[in-house]
Amino acid sequence: MRGAAVFAGCPAGLVHPRHQICIRVDEQGRPARQPRIAEEVNDWPCQPLDDESDGFVWIERSGEAAMHDALLLERLAASAHLTIERAGPLALDDASAVEILLAAASTSDARRKALRRLQLREESQVYVMASDSDDADALSRRSAVVDTLVGPVRASVVVTGDTVARTRWGSGPEVMAVDTAKSWRKALCALRLTSRLQPRLQWGTVSSFGPLVDAIDNSDEPPPDVLLIESADREPWVLDTLEAVAVTDTHRGAAALLGLHHSTVQSRLSHLEEALDLKIDSPTGRTRILMALALHRAKHNRFGVRRLTGSHTTSPVP
Repeated sequence: MRGAAVFAGCPAGLVHPRHQICIRVDEQGRPARQPRIAEEVNDWPCQPLDDESDGFVWIERSGEAAMHDALLLERLAASAHLTIERAGPLALDDASAVEILLAAASTSDARRKALRRLQLREESQVYVMASDSDDADALSRRSAVVDTLVGPVRASVVVTGDTVARTRWGSGPEVMAVDTAKSWRKALCALRLTSRLQPRLQWGTVSSFGPLVDAIDNSDEPPPDVLLIESADREPWVLDTLEAVAVTDTHRGAAALLGLHHSTVQSRLSHLEEALDLKIDSPTGRTRILMALALHRAKHNRFGVRRLTGSHTTSPVP
């Protein structure tokens, strides 16, 4: 600001309503009386800041404008905008910037502005964590609650290496910050596949289900095995028992996962195999059940409503 005023040979100023900044210096670069904006500034040559803040800079040139005034104002506005965006104390909590990064339709220029507001470089390595909007442990910095097909979900942009504590989440792959939208879509898919027994999932462990989730979203009729699961889901223990048997090698392993005696698991399994007309405790049976359970969760899991699909008796999500 001082350099611009000295170069122009007249007072110069900056107003930024969002950050409550008002600066004016005289032609020698010394702090000067702040102007009465409406009465004194509107008639001077000015240039708005490119940040949708209604901020602007001006020079108090009397008489005919100098040839370099337009270029001077343009560079002064760009410099002021960059300085404010780098130093702005409100930047880290800017949910609107996160929403810009998550939206696939955002322009490259909008993404760059959002990254500056979040104090991230385009090449910074980040990933998105998707969690229930009601999650009390959810990270508040660089996060926003987004309306999705499955309800309101909190999306947090996490710098690689940062530690995050969550109750239930799905995480997307690491990407450059400018490509955050790609990680968000996969994080949301991973979240939809979580259950009471598997409340935290990384995209790398469930990526093979991605095309199937897309297919079930675009189909009016669920696959036959999903309908089979729905027909058997008449008791509070059904889904958890099916999942425990499918992800473990033995009845004792499933019992340990469920916190039950193995004889109880054997009894439940016999009941379910008869109801489903399927040998669950076999390689083929486990594969079919795993696929059906994943698609069942993708179809039925909802967020922001304090209910976790996977057990009728589960406690509310914190």
